[in-house]
Amino acid sequence: MPRVKISSTFLIWAGFLIFLKSKYILPLACAVVLHELGHVLCACVLRIKIKCFSLSLLGARLEICGDISYADELLLALSGPFFGFLGFALCFYASLEEKEMAFCSEFLLPFSLISLSLTLINLLPVKTLDGGRAFSSLLHLLLPLRLADAIASFFGFVSVFFLWLFSVYCILKLSGGLAMLVFSSLLFAKLYIANEK
Repeated sequence: MPRVKISSTFLIWAGFLIFLKSKYILPLACAVVLHELGHVLCACVLRIKIKCFSLSLLGARLEICGDISYADELLLALSGPFFGFLGFALCFYASLEEKEMAFCSEFLLPFSLISLSLTLINLLPVKTLDGGRAFSSLLHLLLPLRLADAIASFFGFVSVFFLWLFSVYCILKLSGGLAMLVFSSLLFAKLYIANEK
């Protein structure tokens, strides 16, 4: 049975959302569960043992037992975004078909848009995100180790930098994007400042 680790920062963030009484808490929680379910099902199909499930401010993460091949890592990384996109497509279509129902406007549409957002963010080629793991695995299948690592690091840095710039633009021009600014800043700090130390 996998262990579950919950960081204090995640508890603070979850408490803050509950305090705000946001109507998006349930759709967000369901989108995250669907995404992680994709990883779990893929791990079961590939017979990969899950050691730990951790929740932090930067999201949820599955830790696996032992090493796996780059091909398996590629499939495992893409399975979460695949399920997220599938959830988006099905629920968005259902919300358009039944737009008169309150359930559609209060749950299905927010769930589908949150699933799409999580999927797109997770597909960025950044080391700790699914897209970064998939991109790195693909590079390692095609290129020598050091070259693959260098290319993956470069694209990861550029992606976080442009995500940060986009969030600053949204704050200045659209009066929104604070959550994205915090996320990109935390991601940058975790990946680059912490590694420097």
